[in-house]
Amino acid sequence: VVVELKNDNQVDVITAGAASGTGFVFELLRIFQVWFLKQGLNENSSREAALNTFLGTALLAQEMKNESFETLCKAVTSKKGTTLAGLKSMKKLKVQEAMSKSLSQSKKRAVEISKSLRQSSK
Repeated sequence: VVVELKNDNQVDVITAGAASGTGFVFELLRIFQVWFLKQGLNENSSREAALNTFLGTALLAQEMKNESFETLCKAVTSKKGTTLAGLKSMKKLKVQEAMSKSLSQSKKRAVEISKSLRQSSK
């Protein structure tokens, strides 16, 4: 996939979100795997469950690319169901705010590195 970027700010955004984001997704996979392990699944089953949850979700989102992520989330959330219970907990724990702050810290570091490279090339 090629993403057209128009300025240095967009390069920093992509660096933070897409490049560093890979590490964030690996961390989320690790968290899922650890949770599955703590629930009694073995190492292999825990890894496969975590990996296939993310992979299946990404493939479904790609297949339904005309739908927003919010719409897709609502489509898999039953009233009074398990997904809703978890989503309410995520909201209460401010997971969105935490992830946004993490992305912003990555972008801030990308800007610092860019400035440092520009200064050292002078």
